[in-house]
Amino acid sequence: MALVARAAVTRRAGFQDFSGGLNLREAPTELDQSESPDCMNVTLDARGGGAKRVGYAKGNATGQPAALIKTAYFSELLGKTIWQAGAVLYTQASPGALFSAAAHTWSTSARCGLCDYVGYVYAIHPIDGMIRSADGTTWSTVAAGPDGTALAVWQNKLFAGGDPAQKTRLYACAAGDGTTWSTTNDLRAINDAA
Repeated sequence: MALVARAAVTRRAGFQDFSGGLNLREAPTELDQSESPDCMNVTLDARGGGAKRVGYAKGNATGQPAALIKTAYFSELLGKTIWQAGAVLYTQASPGALFSAAAHTWSTSARCGLCDYVGYVYAIHPIDGMIRSADGTTWSTVAAGPDGTALAVWQNKLFAGGDPAQKTRLYACAAGDGTTWSTTNDLRAINDAA
């Protein structure tokens, strides 16, 4: 008895009209000739044409850091990406470049928020509070800054939210000054009710 090995067969599907695009709603037997039940890495244009979707680029040539990436923020001010991996902040000068040495280490790996504001990159942590840096390497504590997980700039003020002790509170700094904060600047109208 002779054994016969079969070669794997690769099949290609050809579409003349792909105007129906991706259809996840219908059963495969109910699809029109111009529809597909599965489209991975495909971009559809307005006329029904399909093209290969552009893929991802490696953000770093090596596998460092080993900790889970919690936050990635591109600072327009610095022209660098700041990464939070575990409890550590790193900077990366350009895609593919190696991460710098640890720029700052938080006390826990809780997610932080980052934002550019008035010549500094500000970072906020739900336990450790707020820090800022002019270069992404040297960080200083903002003594009056609140705890939180999110930062945003609006109308010349830096807004902070996500304080675990005050979940419904949204803090605001003094206009043009990210180092001056007070609990009277928050946006709560009456109380902490959701």
